Amino acid sequence: MEETSTYSDRFAGDAVPSSVPVRSGVSRVVNLCSLPGDAFELTLERKDLEFEAGMNITLHGNDPIDDREYSLCNGIRDQHLQILFRRIPNGRLTNYLAELSLGDSVPWTGPFGSFTLRDPSRPIVFIGTGTGIAPCRSFVRSHLPTDLTILQGARTEAELYYRKEWAPYQFAACVSRKCGSNQPQYVHQALDQLGIHVGAHYYLCGGFEMIHSVSGQLLAAGVSRDSIHTEAYYYKAMD
Repeated sequence: MEETSTYSDRFAGDAVPSSVPVRSGVSRVVNLCSLPGDAFELTLERKDLEFEAGMNITLHGNDPIDDREYSLCNGIRDQHLQILFRRIPNGRLTNYLAELSLGDSVPWTGPFGSFTLRDPSRPIVFIGTGTGIAPCRSFVRSHLPTDLTILQGARTEAELYYRKEWAPYQFAACVSRKCGSNQPQYVHQALDQLGIHVGAHYYLCGGFEMIHSVSGQLLAAGVSRDSIHTEAYYYKAMD
């Protein structure tokens, strides 16, 4: 696929209805920060949008076929909306977003999705790759979970977005292009080293391949389907 986007790839019966109303708005660009790996953090006016941590919004382009959904990576009490995205070669929307200027207007609709915390009192394991770490930041900034483990996968150490914010939690960095290290290169390896806690809730966000591989790994270890929550991204950058 040519564009970064998300869709729900959840197990049957996992979706939880939200009482947060969907609405549309137009926000001005407050900041656009360039990040390693041709990624960007886009900060927009919030316009009093209410949402649950882990939900996403649709950003609208010049044509309806340009519209794409992006996970919000800000907390539910933060002043602004924030989107973490990677510019995709020949992408219809990401190249437009990457060239925005301060004060430009961005139309949106949302929030959508049910990739939200089910039971914060239970142990939480968040496994995210690339820009799929965005919902984890929203969880952390919204709920300050006490029993959280984060397994973050990236191509390079510089692409471990928001790594400093994980300091209070158990954390494993998985860098696929790092050689000569005893650290796991991929999240499924880190999960093996960590050990699978069958009583935890697992939140998986990233490429198709990771979602299906780790979901199978968890099920084989005895984790129930109701404890595995996923948000798969269409686009997966190749190593």
